[in-house]
Amino acid sequence: STTKAPESEWTPASGKPGMKMGWARKQGHRVKSWKKRFFILYEGNLKYYAKYHEESGKVSDEKGSIDLADFAFGVLPDMGTKLYIKPDDTKPKNKKGDKDLLLDFYTEDGYEPVAERAEWEKAISQHILYATSTAKSS
Repeated sequence: STTKAPESEWTPASGKPGMKMGWARKQGHRVKSWKKRFFILYEGNLKYYAKYHEESGKVSDEKGSIDLADFAFGVLPDMGTKLYIKPDDTKPKNKKGDKDLLLDFYTEDGYEPVAERAEWEKAISQHILYATSTAKSS
């Protein structure tokens, strides 16, 4: 099932939502194993990479990219620290090949997975609204 994005405090008058980046585990599409990926959320697009070089601040080995226009939050049993986004099934047919994305936030170096998940949920909500609004105006 699909749910609407939670309150995101973003409107077109707000301008572009802020960039967010960090580590999470992503579930594979074909093989359902969990892979650690570095995510960058920017201007309605979510990209993920296999490597992030702490010293230089650069990423490498891009593994995927999702244009968040017409995406929504999905609900799965036992979500816990997981976040699920998928093409919004209430919208006209999404682009062929759009995939859902299941992320899991975990404890590492003292960060709190529940709080981190909530921050990502809010940021992704803003970027979904931004991407959807800019797609309609173009």
